[in-house]
Amino acid sequence: MHGGTIPPIRVKSENESQLGPIAQAWATGEIQVVDAYALDSRVEQWRAEGLRLGFRAAAMVPLVDDDAQTIAVISLYADIPGAFSGSGSRSFLDHVRQAVGPAVVRRARGRVIPFPQRQRYAERLRAGHVEMLYQPVIALNDGRLLKVEALARLIEDNGSLVAPATFLPALGSDDLLRLFEVGIHQACANQGIWARDGMRVPIALNLPPQAIGDRRYHDALFSALKACEADAGQIELEILESADGTETALRDNFFSSLRELGIRIVQDDLGSGHSSLLRMESMPFDGVKIDQGLVLRAVKKSPQRALEFIHHLTELAHALGVSVTVEGLEDAGLIEAAAILGADAGQGYGIARPMRADALATWWCAFAHSVDVQHPRTPLGALAGYLLWDRQLLALRRWPALMEDFIRTPCMVQKYLHHARPEDPSMQRLLHRHHALALGGLESKLFARSRRELIGRLSALVREGDSPNR
Repeated sequence: MHGGTIPPIRVKSENESQLGPIAQAWATGEIQVVDAYALDSRVEQWRAEGLRLGFRAAAMVPLVDDDAQTIAVISLYADIPGAFSGSGSRSFLDHVRQAVGPAVVRRARGRVIPFPQRQRYAERLRAGHVEMLYQPVIALNDGRLLKVEALARLIEDNGSLVAPATFLPALGSDDLLRLFEVGIHQACANQGIWARDGMRVPIALNLPPQAIGDRRYHDALFSALKACEADAGQIELEILESADGTETALRDNFFSSLRELGIRIVQDDLGSGHSSLLRMESMPFDGVKIDQGLVLRAVKKSPQRALEFIHHLTELAHALGVSVTVEGLEDAGLIEAAAILGADAGQGYGIARPMRADALATWWCAFAHSVDVQHPRTPLGALAGYLLWDRQLLALRRWPALMEDFIRTPCMVQKYLHHARPEDPSMQRLLHRHHALALGGLESKLFARSRRELIGRLSALVREGDSPNR
């Protein structure tokens, strides 16, 4: 392949004929089998070289992560046609997938921490060298400070801070309990200082999945509340990952004891996997947080898809009566789009980075929130507004008169163009043509094409980092 004798194996190509069974395995997440390498048209480009190497049959085994996204494909070859077709062979392939897949996911996501370093992190923790930083969470409709999330950092000898992604994998069960004990005591103490300065700020803390039903965490929480004379109603616990292995009765009793005292329970990382959606239905959450990885990855790949994720997950949560916080709001466009799509709260570097306790008051005095959900100023906000407009238009198709009035009313994209791109006549013409085609009927291919073009142009502006006129 490197020498150019045969074409490279690709998982994406504009020329479908260049894609083979590996690409099919990658795209579908399904195991693909080539019974006869000499005859299967999918391997035509590689057949001669494969036969020379002795390939007579092949199997492509996709490995997927927790989001059901393919991250690798194992290709197996045999010198006997039909070698992977029998029931025993299929069981073998399934076993390979189940055994190797999780290991590859761990390898792709994590890193090996040397034992001496693991020991040092554990010793720093046990000695109490922990500082809690606080990241604000604001109401997206008016910019009110709703709460802060407490985020632990280990303090090194030189005063530098170690982030959780670095030290958490090195901690065992007892160390995680110790981290929670130190964190809740420090957070409650800081909350008391803010209150004396006139700032009554709720605090959210992460709770590891193994804490569900563990009496030690219950006791650590209430010990800190009593020692600091803290108000339980000003505490929120964010449940990390999946706690589905916990006995239902034990889990429900644990949650019940917390909620009786007014402690709110929030599901963290909604959308990070199928299990997180199931937990929404089975656990009594007061709120959910949409996974920042989901938002940031999708925005880079497809702004439209990222916004649709936020919109549909927000609607799902609201239908269940819980509030929605979007994490990962790193810029003005994401903040504006999340607000337009109806999310209740936002968190991310575009609002504030995690800060020391004594910096919160200064940040709050200087913070300004200027989102207007009816008049977007960023291309991502305009795209969010268009997706809402498009959905409303579809809902009005049974009432032509109402639909015509709706189309003739200035939409959010028009407002964005008027404010941010008054000297872009091509966008104005595209939007005008799109509205005219909508009046002619939503079923036409011309309307569908103009819709794709408009979304594509707005998405291109997002990727280019287009900013509003200032």
